[in-house]
Amino acid sequence: MKTQNITFLLLMGLYFNSANAAWNDYLPQPLVRSDLDMMKNISRHELPQKSIGEEIPWDNKETGLSGTVKLIRVFKINNHACHEVEHNIHFKNGEAVRFAATLCKDNDDKIEMMPFTFPNK
Repeated sequence: MKTQNITFLLLMGLYFNSANAAWNDYLPQPLVRSDLDMMKNISRHELPQKSIGEEIPWDNKETGLSGTVKLIRVFKINNHACHEVEHNIHFKNGEAVRFAATLCKDNDDKIEMMPFTFPNK
């Protein structure tokens, strides 16, 4: 299986933009909203309760894509709970893409992808 490492900046659109974003040009197969929703749900809601090193698999029958989201570390930034995750996406052609992302709770306890700024309170 061929693995491609793609930088966080290239793929931060996974959390913010539509599946038709320009970064899809760099992937073996475009990601669609249902792929993104699965990855976001795991990153934001399931992984924060897990132990470091734990992985949660996902499998999208609609697109044929699958992967895992792994909890890498837990830490704080300005008293805000944060966690770093590693995404591994497996494409139908056998290729895989891996990237990391950092997510933190904002002042309203909503988990958002970094970078974002914490207002002074």
